[in-house]
Amino acid sequence: MWCLLMSAALGAAPGPVHAIDAVLADFTQGAATRDVGRVSRSLHAEARQYVTMGGALQVLETQEYLDLLDAGKIGGVATERTVEGVELDAGCAMVQQVRRAGPYIFHDAVTLVEGAEGWRIVSVAVRVESSP
Repeated sequence: MWCLLMSAALGAAPGPVHAIDAVLADFTQGAATRDVGRVSRSLHAEARQYVTMGGALQVLETQEYLDLLDAGKIGGVATERTVEGVELDAGCAMVQQVRRAGPYIFHDAVTLVEGAEGWRIVSVAVRVESSP
């Protein structure tokens, strides 16, 4: 059975939702500060990001993303994150969030799984648009 939790409940929800929120914070704030270790802890080794911007699709594997972050080619911008919803079921979670960073808005559909090392992001589908 899936449990749908909206962002208003996220701050007060116990257990896995707090752990999932911590992983999302590591992913987002780690990228904002270019903390490769923090971002790495949030991602499964086989994670993929599917980024669409201006009609073009770019697929990034975990190591490629971390290398870009480490080289200063992405990230490094203060980021505000809003979780719009979380669906949770037996070690799997799907999260809808919006990130605002500099001149861009990132609409994320994030999939996480719970394993021996805790929750990890396995995929992120991102639609990027310019801020109005």
